[in-house]
Amino acid sequence: MDKKIIRQEILKKRDTQTQQEIEEKSIKIKEKLFCLSEFRKAETIMFYLSFKSEVETEEMLREALALKKRIAVPVVKKEQDVIYISEIKDYDNELRTGDYGILCPKKEFIREIPTGEVDLVIVPGVVFDGRGYRIGYGKGFYDKFLCDVKDRIPTIALAFELQIVGEVPVDSHDIQMDKVITETRIIKGRA
Repeated sequence: MDKKIIRQEILKKRDTQTQQEIEEKSIKIKEKLFCLSEFRKAETIMFYLSFKSEVETEEMLREALALKKRIAVPVVKKEQDVIYISEIKDYDNELRTGDYGILCPKKEFIREIPTGEVDLVIVPGVVFDGRGYRIGYGKGFYDKFLCDVKDRIPTIALAFELQIVGEVPVDSHDIQMDKVITETRIIKGRA
């Protein structure tokens, strides 16, 4: 099946959830993530900033900051179709709504950090399978970013169980996640 069709079907399903369902499931996912050794050992964690009906990361970021983790978030360089990462220290005061309606650091709070300083990457996506492969939103930002870090930094995707399918089509540039966490299970991807 075509990635675009699968993406549309799963987005429709994901968007039918109530805000309460999203919040309750996101809490369960957060609890699983925070118990993982990869999370506990990580000093610098790259989180995505959730939007629309994604697994919510706001409370995860707030709690990770309270745990004295160094938090990095993606910043899109549209002209080059890539993302780089910037450290945030204050969730409430350092972010604004940016491109695509996604939160990003305000210009005065951009603190670019090298990917080599990141110990764990928390990855968004639309569709995942039991092998840890993902379909994103189609822009390729994370695919490009993950190609640079795939062998050095653990990658954990967050998804609702309804985003898991039997198998997604895989292209040569697609990166397998180490783990995918849903509200009901942890899927082990890359060995």
